[in-house]
Amino acid sequence: MGKKRNQYRSDLLDIETILQSSLKPVSPRPEFIQNLQRGLMDYTFPQIESSDIELKKIILFGIVGLTSLVFILSLWVRIIVVIISTLGMIQSSKQKKTENPG
Repeated sequence: MGKKRNQYRSDLLDIETILQSSLKPVSPRPEFIQNLQRGLMDYTFPQIESSDIELKKIILFGIVGLTSLVFILSLWVRIIVVIISTLGMIQSSKQKKTENPG
């Protein structure tokens, strides 16, 4: 593991020396710097009205709550159907055993 790490470091150093010899720093244009600074200083985030946010939250929570309620009710109905069908199968198997004792 240590040899590989040293090899990676030497590879990175080789890449750095190649890039340093071939690439030269460029001075930015003053117009670019001024436009960038002006754009950053003048930028304002769009303001959203708090009533819009509150209404969206209420609608979102209502939809999530209604969906959860439907899911839970359908789950209860399925559980009740499974219990009733299981009880029916148990009862019918008991009746068959009593009708055919041997």
